[in-house]
Amino acid sequence: MILRIIRRQSAVTIDAARHRWPGRKVWAVFEPRSNTMRRRIFEADLAASLSTADATVLGAVNRANLLGDEERLSPERVLQTIRSAGRKAEGLESAAEIAEFLAAETRPGDLVLVMSNGSFDGLCGKLLGKLQERGAPAGKLNG
Repeated sequence: MILRIIRRQSAVTIDAARHRWPGRKVWAVFEPRSNTMRRRIFEADLAASLSTADATVLGAVNRANLLGDEERLSPERVLQTIRSAGRKAEGLESAAEIAEFLAAETRPGDLVLVMSNGSFDGLCGKLLGKLQERGAPAGKLNG
């Protein structure tokens, strides 16, 4: 049951964004932070869910050192699965790297969904700052 909920939760979020803002490129930015999402058992469901976005940026597994290799989610495997579905996917270690990457890669009209159960090390503020440095109208919501 938990697997289905997790898979549907991200996919439904992406689908709702597509419905609310049709025609926009959807970027899914995900931080494996919770005790459940940091685990390998959820890799296939996470990859399938994130594959519904046009492009994905996957952050590092939070507190990865607390899980053994056999138990820990592998960002590389998740990214490989997303890419095999024909979608763009990048894995980056820090919020600063993600903000820099997104500021360079996103275009006006793109929609960036930041998904985490924490602060994602201040990613939203960092991204807004980078976009504003580049003259983008970051933070404005045009419905």
